[in-house]
Amino acid sequence: MFKILALDLDGTLLNPEHKISEKNKKIIHELNEEGARIILASGREPNSILPFNHELGIKDFVIGFNGGIISDWTGENIIYEKKLDSKIAENIIKNCQEGDICTFVFIKNKIYVDSKKKEGYNIFDSYTASGLNKVDNIYKFIDDNNYWDRIGKLLLCDDNKVLASFKDKMEKIFGSKLSFGFSLPYFLEIWNPEVSKGKAIQVISEKLNIDRKDIMAIGDGENDISMIKFAGLGVAMGNALESVKKEADYITLSNREDGVEYVIKKYWRGE
Repeated sequence: MFKILALDLDGTLLNPEHKISEKNKKIIHELNEEGARIILASGREPNSILPFNHELGIKDFVIGFNGGIISDWTGENIIYEKKLDSKIAENIIKNCQEGDICTFVFIKNKIYVDSKKKEGYNIFDSYTASGLNKVDNIYKFIDDNNYWDRIGKLLLCDDNKVLASFKDKMEKIFGSKLSFGFSLPYFLEIWNPEVSKGKAIQVISEKLNIDRKDIMAIGDGENDISMIKFAGLGVAMGNALESVKKEADYITLSNREDGVEYVIKKYWRGE
C-alpha cells in the first residue's frame, strides 16, 4: 500500500498551460483525504510551489531547488537545506556572463536575473510565482551583496545546443563537484551534487518512518530520476525525456492526458 506520493510540478502534475487539471486535482484531493502524504518536489523555489499546495488543500512538506531545500507547508520553517559551493557558483556565473547565457540565481524564495536578458526572463516568468528580481549586472549584484554562499541553485536559459556545450565545458572543469539536469530543453539547472529529489524524499520518508517501497514518485525531467529510482514505484510521464523513461518502472500518459491521475488509478487504486 502506497503512503507517499512524490510529484514533480512542471511537465508532470501541471498541464502544458501550467495548470492542475480537474482530474488530477480530484484524485489528489481524494488521496489527501485518505491520509496519504502528498509531496510536491520541484526545481522551483518554495514560494512558487506553495500556491499549488494551497490549491490542492495539502498541508505537507515541500521540496524545492531539486531537493536543496525542504520546508513545511507554510514555507517559513526550513527542515533541510544544502547550497551550492560559493567558489563554484561564482565561477559558473562568470562563465555564463562571458558566454552571454541568461542566468537565474535562486536564493531562498527570491530569484535574481540580469535585467538585460529580457528574452530569457520572459520565458521563465510563467514558471514562477515569486516574481523576478531584475538587476543590472548579476555577477556584480551577488558580489556586492556577498551572496555567494547563499545560492541554492542556478538555472540557465538558452538554446539547447548552447546549454549542452556549456554543460560539457563545466563538467570537464568541476567533474563530480556539480550536478546538472535539463528540466526542459532550454532550461539547464545546476545544483550541489549532494542534493537530489531522491535524497530529499529519503529524508522525509525517514522522518515519517515510511519505507521506500510505499512511495510512488512521478516525474518527467532529469532532475526527477533520483526520486523515480528511490521510490517503490518510479513513474515517468509520457512526455518525459528518454533518459528518464529508461529509469522508470512504468511510463504513464503525458501531462496533457492527465498522466498523474491515470497511474494513480492504475497502481494506487488498482482500477
